[in-house]
Amino acid sequence: MFNFAANFANLRYSAMVEDIRALQRELEGTCLALQPAVEKTAIRLGRSDPLLMRRYLTDYSVTRAELTVRRWRELGEHLIAKYNDGYVRDETGTPRKKGYPEDWLRKVVESGPERFRLKEKEAGVPESKLVD
Repeated sequence: MFNFAANFANLRYSAMVEDIRALQRELEGTCLALQPAVEKTAIRLGRSDPLLMRRYLTDYSVTRAELTVRRWRELGEHLIAKYNDGYVRDETGTPRKKGYPEDWLRKVVESGPERFRLKEKEAGVPESKLVD
């Protein structure tokens, strides 16, 4: 899920980075806020029942990890819905045309120019007049 979101964000990182950072701040902030209570509870359990302490910490860790993966999956789905085909949906859900960065478009064409070259009869323009 992390690679999925990161790979998609690479298409328009400058636009998507704030969505990514918002989720990152939320998840990290929650963990940091819970940490003192988790540690206090673990220490108390450790004194009376070390096995229960291990189970408590394992359950807490697994729950946080599963939540993080689920939220990152939701982030990936959100990024696809919000940033799609050169459009960005605003806060009302209205798609706004943004296009793609010029350097990215050039790299796409450079990676496979034959895919983008129009055939003379398809274009209605002589091959010598086509712009690279």
